[in-house]
Amino acid sequence: MLQKSCVLALAAAICWAPVGCSKSDPTAKLSPEDDAEPTTTNSTDINSVNAISGEGNGLSSPAKQPTAPSVDPSTDPTTVTSKYLGFLREADSNADGLIAANNLLTTEAREATREANVDVSLPGSTNSKYLVHQAKYVTNEKNVAHVLTSWTDTVDEQGYEYDVTWVLKKNPAGWRVAGMITNGETPGESIVFNFEDAADITNKGTELAESETQVAGKGDGTIR
Repeated sequence: MLQKSCVLALAAAICWAPVGCSKSDPTAKLSPEDDAEPTTTNSTDINSVNAISGEGNGLSSPAKQPTAPSVDPSTDPTTVTSKYLGFLREADSNADGLIAANNLLTTEAREATREANVDVSLPGSTNSKYLVHQAKYVTNEKNVAHVLTSWTDTVDEQGYEYDVTWVLKKNPAGWRVAGMITNGETPGESIVFNFEDAADITNKGTELAESETQVAGKGDGTIR
């Protein structure tokens, strides 16, 4: 079964409306991912690699980060993810935050989200807290990395915990965000959000909107 909060949190990660839309404060409870070794593959397609768990040495979520026009190309994927999420949090109250966050997307992701007319937003409420774990490289060339983030949130005095894995690619400009992976409805299932594919973004938005509608019609707040 998929809890209503799970559906809402997935929808929260991408603002499924015209660019510049305002999102609410949804959250989710997603099952933690099982520890696994990085998948070895030569492909850089984010749909071809599995979600990776991280352990220890995490970076705590910053309260606020100043916007910046660029990030040094030598910055590691863990730090880039931390900066990216900090900018997304800042975007709730400062348009410059969204601009800075979009600068940390791959070129293909910026083009695809623009084509789909959506913005990526923080996968949780403005009061959510997160921990950024150390990156795991998932290709032999170490040009694709998965960065696990562990989230806690509170809505209507109820606490939630969930994980989101961010997919980053190494470009000449440095590490950039290409998508995200969350846990699905059934154990072991992963849902990949490919920010570089406008059609995938649109389809995921439609699927989540339909799921949310189904949830709203059930008294126990679940989808079976």
